[in-house]
Amino acid sequence: MNIQSINNTDNLAFYSLYHNESELKFDCVVGVNVSHKFPLHIHESLCIGLITKGERIIIWSDKAETIYQNEIFVINKNQPHAICQIEPHDYIAITINGISDSTTYENIIKSKRCVDLFCKLFDVIKNDEHAFLSEKWNNLHQYLIDTHKLSTSLTVKEDFLRKSLEYIQANYQNQISVNDIAAHACMSTYHFCRLFKQMTGLSPHNYLKQYRLSKSYKHLQQNTPVFDTAIETGFYDSSHFIKTFHSYMAVSPKKYQESVTKQ
Repeated sequence: MNIQSINNTDNLAFYSLYHNESELKFDCVVGVNVSHKFPLHIHESLCIGLITKGERIIIWSDKAETIYQNEIFVINKNQPHAICQIEPHDYIAITINGISDSTTYENIIKSKRCVDLFCKLFDVIKNDEHAFLSEKWNNLHQYLIDTHKLSTSLTVKEDFLRKSLEYIQANYQNQISVNDIAAHACMSTYHFCRLFKQMTGLSPHNYLKQYRLSKSYKHLQQNTPVFDTAIETGFYDSSHFIKTFHSYMAVSPKKYQESVTKQ
């Protein structure tokens, strides 16, 4: 599916390609002259990006780093981060949905080889070339594993976080509360919230809201009405959903839907 750009203050274009054999879905955003700030949030999927002009400031849970033109940035699964922009910049970001493992990688990669592999993957997605998708993704993925992989051993706290996130991800469509999540973790609500925020930089409530938001993309891509999307992803009402969506995507759900369903 090759998606056209949308008319907005920030010029954004969306592309999407699904690989049947691996069951991986590649969602790509191309931003031109973007200055929108994104609050602290978490992705459930691996995101790999390239700054094509200017620079981007990413705030991790413990520090802020600047990614410059022709540098790759990697946002690992469930890694808290925020985007702080002053000057407009251009970027390409590819989110790979469906990866089962939780391998983590270095956040900033200054490698011409990595940029080249990333651009080849992007070209395949942009041009809707299914036949070459697996090859280009495997080349980039293997390079990251061989060169920029970090340790994946889990501590007790990290195992607690994994189980908590799995519960949220399995029950996000229901009206679950923080008390419910804490009970699943066999902890008091106070200690659960403190540990969760210590590890993610987010409150459990904010993570749940953001996870619901991430699930809304697929519904909108399938042309589900905005109101129905809000209800099916666990939001209380459509107005709350619309406000939340715009704060993280810099466009309204309706404008996003119009762009991704336009062939």
